[in-house]
Amino acid sequence: MVNNPFEVTKAVDFTDAQIAATWVDLPGGGFSHLADPRSPMPRFLVGGKGGGRTHLLRYFSHPLQRLRHNGNLLAAIQKEGYVGLYFLCGGLNSSRFAKKGQSADTWEAIFSYYTEIWFGRLTVNFIEELFEEAALDVKSAEVESFVNAVAELFDVPVVFPPEERNGLLALSKYFHSTQRQLDLAINNAALTHELDIKIGASPGRLVFGVPAAAARNLSTFSGVVFAYLLDEYENLTIEQQHYVNTLIREKRRPTTFLVGSRLYGLRTHETLSAGERNRQGSEYDLVVLESTYRSEVHDYKTFCANIVKKRLERESRHGGQSSWNLEAYFQEPVGSLEERAALHTREKLAAGAQPPWLEQLQKQLQDSGFGTDAPELLEQVRFPGSPLHEKFAILLLYRSWADGKDLRREAAENRHEVELLLEGSTGDSNSSEKISTAYKHQRKDLYAQILKSLGLPQEYFGFDDFVLMSGFLPRNLIVLLKQITRWSLFLGEQPFAGEGISLKAQHEGVREASAWFFSEAKGLGQVGDDTQRAIRRLGGLFRDMRFSDKPVEVGCSTLTTDRQGLTRSAALVLDAAIMHSLILEVPNGRREKNTGTLQHKYQLNPMLAPLFDLSLARRGQAGFSATEMNAIFDPGVSDSALGAIKENLLARMCAPFRLESASSQGKLFE
Repeated sequence: MVNNPFEVTKAVDFTDAQIAATWVDLPGGGFSHLADPRSPMPRFLVGGKGGGRTHLLRYFSHPLQRLRHNGNLLAAIQKEGYVGLYFLCGGLNSSRFAKKGQSADTWEAIFSYYTEIWFGRLTVNFIEELFEEAALDVKSAEVESFVNAVAELFDVPVVFPPEERNGLLALSKYFHSTQRQLDLAINNAALTHELDIKIGASPGRLVFGVPAAAARNLSTFSGVVFAYLLDEYENLTIEQQHYVNTLIREKRRPTTFLVGSRLYGLRTHETLSAGERNRQGSEYDLVVLESTYRSEVHDYKTFCANIVKKRLERESRHGGQSSWNLEAYFQEPVGSLEERAALHTREKLAAGAQPPWLEQLQKQLQDSGFGTDAPELLEQVRFPGSPLHEKFAILLLYRSWADGKDLRREAAENRHEVELLLEGSTGDSNSSEKISTAYKHQRKDLYAQILKSLGLPQEYFGFDDFVLMSGFLPRNLIVLLKQITRWSLFLGEQPFAGEGISLKAQHEGVREASAWFFSEAKGLGQVGDDTQRAIRRLGGLFRDMRFSDKPVEVGCSTLTTDRQGLTRSAALVLDAAIMHSLILEVPNGRREKNTGTLQHKYQLNPMLAPLFDLSLARRGQAGFSATEMNAIFDPGVSDSALGAIKENLLARMCAPFRLESASSQGKLFE
């Protein structure tokens, strides 16, 4: 395999044939149960970049309907019961409809008329295309009635050239000519400061009237739904969204809407209908694709695996395979965590050298007044043949230290328990069972600490890890595999063939993909800069917590807060981070232990885990107070002020485990 099957990561860069070839449906009910283009209820499909909205909307469009039915568009719409008219909002270039010496009211009227013409043109062009392709009679009485009905929708006379015998073609040319004239006037308004435009149709007349005329006059479209598929809705301004929202509110059969937008792109649900506001469940339904993926994690993994297999089948020089064992294509480290920790330690340390974690403990004991006990304590935690058990024994000592217990007695008792673990025995006591459970929970983070202490990179490898890292955005997985495959090819390997993709290629690819995501997810303007700064603060804090002497939680990358006391700036930045998928909101939150109050729960996007050396698993969670949340998310809080709060937060996790000062105002963990 020479080509990188994951080179193209955005659906907008695919041809119609490529969209069809790479299409993968959701397991179970499929995407149609989320967004049925025949449903009378308009739907907004929202989420982060790379959730699959464009791929889905284009799949519903009539060019893809044709491909699904072997080039027979007529059979497609008759069997599927709808026609999908794809409309990229970016093509409107919304910035054209502003300023240039004109009032906002003027531009509002022109934008609505321009959109009416564009929608009408899309619909008429499709009908003309279908009649030509299916060799239907373009001179029939039905066609003449349809053309006349559409002409009657305009408030100005619609005059066709007398020599034009094909009414559909004449109507299509009329829409095209009208749109060209509008483009010319709008684009030159910046120079002339004039807009010589006559509004030729009332709002909604063409959007709803053309499909209605087709259904009423053309038997081909009897019972067929016209689904307007609006993509990249976030490109429209608030005023322009008012107009589209009004269309959605006043929708008439046989028309419906599917609107794709990034989560932050839904700027308003206000309409132009006397200040009425569209309500979810009444005028529209809202579908957050990531929430759907998250609700069925196993199905999401299957969905991702099928996406990857489709890519591999298309690019494979040997043709499609009956099955692709994706896990087998990625090399994994040899041995258990304990064996790998021992191997890394032997390779990185000179013979007889003391591991850095023991050197650190020795210094901490001496600096804290335990100098005379240090030799005995060090001997109790020393397990030269198993660095991972050694780290665990040190963790147990740190816990006893933080609790103010007798270190000599505790170290001796803990050593006995760790020896039982090392021998593969859990012992019979309740204490032994707790120690064994603690080791199972902590071993991955302790291994991560060993890697850090030895100057080695953290490990992220294997297809399962990459699916987890995607953060329920399929494009993230494609980008990960794109970078990993690039590195594999660069290293002279044969990815998805031969011996599999090396750990080095996986490591380098993951790092590059993580950095790409952090840059790609950045919002616009000052709030975008503030959000990235907050994510660096949060990720850095989680990292310090993970590599502290006595982590309070396992693999912490999640926070909880009741949001009470947040400054306006902090709340704005936090919400921006959520809207851009830098932070994922966990559904249903979490109940606070003491009061039972339902708190918000947020996870740092796992795509960012490699940037901050964090675990991919969502296990431990930090309960932040308002003071701590503001220190992280409020751009007005200085780095030095954050540092003081951070020092207090980490004090209970790092020897000599002093208590937090009263000024910290709150507990880190609950």
